Amino acid sequence: MNEFAAQATNEEIAEYYGTQPSDGEVEFHEYQFERWGDDPKAWSPLITLEQLEQRPDLAVEWYAPDFIPVGAKVLLVGEPKVGKSILLFHILNAILHGKPFLGKKSTPAKVIYLTEQTEHEFKRQIKEVPGLAGNPNFYVLLAEEFPTDISSWRRLLQFVEEKMVITGAKIVVFDTFLGMAKLPPDGENDSATIQNCINESNFLFKNRYLSIVFVHHMRKKSEEAKLRYVPESIQSIRGSSAFAGGVGHICEMSAPNMNDTARKFNFFGRYIHGQQMTLTLINSQYHLNSYSRV
Repeated sequence: MNEFAAQATNEEIAEYYGTQPSDGEVEFHEYQFERWGDDPKAWSPLITLEQLEQRPDLAVEWYAPDFIPVGAKVLLVGEPKVGKSILLFHILNAILHGKPFLGKKSTPAKVIYLTEQTEHEFKRQIKEVPGLAGNPNFYVLLAEEFPTDISSWRRLLQFVEEKMVITGAKIVVFDTFLGMAKLPPDGENDSATIQNCINESNFLFKNRYLSIVFVHHMRKKSEEAKLRYVPESIQSIRGSSAFAGGVGHICEMSAPNMNDTARKFNFFGRYIHGQQMTLTLINSQYHLNSYSRV
């Protein structure tokens, strides 16, 4: 448990949330070179390594360290009702306020959140996260507000692109991926179908500071001998090979005991790989219990 968790009283926790900066005080950066355009060449849209080297690096690496890298596709996966959305709300709340999460500095960014929940359900969960309700930089598409003219995954991605331009949002959440992707029958078990859906979002990354979070449900661990030594967080994901190859960062969330608020996390991918973390939700705030490399 971190130092704050070990020493803080309920009053101190309330004071912590009460002293968060107002939404008007948070500085949401418009980064230089958010979009990069090379001078047209005969070989465009191919680029040379020389051209690639001339493109500036991103000014920041993480929106929320360990959880949301900048410029990445992120998979947050866990069994249903394990608390994925609530965890994500806590992370996004820290990002929206430019406050640390688990003691690590976050980078302010606006959010677009697409949910399968109705207004009543969503509002109840938002109110469980102190300081999040009423935030004007968190844009949500509720289930009952979903535009009827959006009948394909591609059209939904185009809709998101339009709203990113209008809102200035740099983090987009699909909760859940399967609920939004409009897959064909049995598509959730077909790696090629899932891979194609993930790849269709690539054009959105013309905004170099975009991060997409796909929230996804896992299935039970396979008993097949050939999968016995594959990391649980990879093999338990529906369409596992497609997700493992299609996203840059995987965060698997599990509950060792559903009767308490402790949650275990495994991280895999191109940003951090093989780390484990255990968090506990106490007084509406997550606290770090352990962090280690497998």
